[in-house]
Amino acid sequence: MEHVPLTGQIDLNRPGLIVICGPRLSPITGALYESDPVLEWVKDGAWTLRDSRTGNVYRSGSDSAPSRPIDYAYLGRLPRPDGQGNVLVFTGIHPQGTLGVVHLISTEINTLWGQVADRRFSCVIWHANGTAVTPPGCPDTRPARSVSWAAPVFLVAADPQDGTAVSRVSEADREATPQAPLTRRVRPGHLSSEEDGVLGSTNFNS
Repeated sequence: MEHVPLTGQIDLNRPGLIVICGPRLSPITGALYESDPVLEWVKDGAWTLRDSRTGNVYRSGSDSAPSRPIDYAYLGRLPRPDGQGNVLVFTGIHPQGTLGVVHLISTEINTLWGQVADRRFSCVIWHANGTAVTPPGCPDTRPARSVSWAAPVFLVAADPQDGTAVSRVSEADREATPQAPLTRRVRPGHLSSEEDGVLGSTNFNS
């Protein structure tokens, strides 16, 4: 494990790499996020995630009025700059969202693999912390301190016409997969700082 330097200069062309870093801290990571044809980071007073196809905007509850105990995070497997593999990259709008992705990966890796396998993908993760809340567009109230997908997962593959082809893993597809529930209670945790960027490795990208 290594920390992203203050310059933001990191080598993404390494096998099995996990990057926990947002676009603000590293221009190289920012360029990686920009390769996503669907989800994008947008600075609108505060950082938000935007679905370019639907126009849906995901704003952290702490940046909203009134404030709500929810956060969103990006999770994706994107192509390395050298085109010789993939990078698993994620970060929350705030540390709460990042913690939610860490928990989801550590507890639901089989569910995620069942939906995306070795394909490139991206998705928005929703993390509630504290009291029970209802996320935007969701008819039910989620339990306190829970993690789930905020929207369908996007699968991205090469396309000879325009370079990319995007499909969605629907809610029905996920429910049909015989895996554990996608919403789990999260034990309290701690991230040292919103400013931290971390690199690690895993076989999930191989």
